Amino acid sequence: GGEEEKELDMSQISRTGGGAAISKPQTAPDSMRVVGSATLGGSLRLEGTIGGVPLSAAAGAQPALTFEVIWVRVTQRGQSIKISAESNSNGLRLRPSAEDVGCVLRATLRAHRGDADAGELSADSAPIEASREILSVLGASLRGSGEIQFTVRDSVADAPRVLLLNTAKVKMRSADGKKTLLKESYAPTLTLELNAEEADKFVLNLSAKKRFWLQAESAAQRDLIALALRVFRQPKELEAIGGGPAGDPVSPASSAGGSARRTSGGRLSGIFGGGRRTSAG
Repeated sequence: GGEEEKELDMSQISRTGGGAAISKPQTAPDSMRVVGSATLGGSLRLEGTIGGVPLSAAAGAQPALTFEVIWVRVTQRGQSIKISAESNSNGLRLRPSAEDVGCVLRATLRAHRGDADAGELSADSAPIEASREILSVLGASLRGSGEIQFTVRDSVADAPRVLLLNTAKVKMRSADGKKTLLKESYAPTLTLELNAEEADKFVLNLSAKKRFWLQAESAAQRDLIALALRVFRQPKELEAIGGGPAGDPVSPASSAGGSARRTSGGRLSGIFGGGRRTSAG
């Protein structure tokens, strides 16, 4: 009479022939997918299950189960370049960078139980595209004046500079824009290195002996500079990063299903050198 009644979890009961039998809970099969925004400025994350536990709760959920996640950037040419996930995310979250635009990001999760392998999962993102804002600016600049300029700071000289790009050259001018300090035609030696630790800094390599440590006004401006250099060097790249052809209105290729047009055969990542990790100088 004084004993507490215990409720029976009906989800654990299967009924056959009027009787009731306790059944074991079903363990979800291991699976993984990349979700989120495949757009520069967006954020991607991994969802799924490992060892019957959701990935978001798997770290530390089972003392014997550990896992690691490796992200790579896969270019149209099939080259795989290892990149870093967000810190303190157990490898489950990543923010695309300007270097990722036009590429697919692939995550591989490897699980272990003690010294034994406990499975491997892999998933790809949709192709990363530039934002509508960036596409609009680049498209309008290409079809309009044919050039674009930015105010940056030369970290070595500790002085403001104007960085001007057109389809023939890269120019560095004084802060008032009146004096050209240097100009360089596009060449294979011209590359850009993005600082991984400080999102507004980058290195512009015009040649082996002409390197400039620069600081943009913001991380968003650095992204725009990186993509502008890529597009003004090769205007057909505007289509490769998600916009329409350089002579047509900008028409982002993103869709709700993550599909995208890919017609450019150019070097999708040719402007970037040295990967994400660079020295601030």
